[in-house]
Amino acid sequence: MDTKREEDGYVEFGWIATKDLKPHPDNAREHTEYQVKQIAKSIDSLGWGRPLTISLDNYVLIGHGALLAAEDELSLMSVPFRRVKYNHDTPEAIALMLSDNKLAELSNWNYGKLEALNDTLELEGFDTTLTGFDEHELKTPDFQPVGEEEQPRLDKLDPKGLKCPECGYEW
Repeated sequence: MDTKREEDGYVEFGWIATKDLKPHPDNAREHTEYQVKQIAKSIDSLGWGRPLTISLDNYVLIGHGALLAAEDELSLMSVPFRRVKYNHDTPEAIALMLSDNKLAELSNWNYGKLEALNDTLELEGFDTTLTGFDEHELKTPDFQPVGEEEQPRLDKLDPKGLKCPECGYEW
């Protein structure tokens, strides 16, 4: 195991044998076969975006999908890791595992920039499927959400002329 030390909460960095890792038994995130194949394709083509985060006792806290891709799709014997300073069953480890999955969901996409970046990749002849976005997500006008400032405020709507699509009731 090749390692480096750092003082910011991580105690070790390096490569570790996949056989030495254990998926966290309480991981609340599920990975589809399709997603695991996409992760494997990305790792194989672009390399590791970030190492797996593991506990002192070798449980995966961050990177369950990447571990599945490494083992099941790529047949890798080792993966990059960073080890945190607590065991898998501590509140800090559990919070880290949950927050990594949830906090990314709280951000928004700038769809104009996203489409421009995708167009640049296409012009370069790059395989844009490696980004995880499909053509429908990038090119379908109704996919792009309305900006917050454009969304109607329900408390400001005049109910006259509105019709319920379910029961037909008109206000």
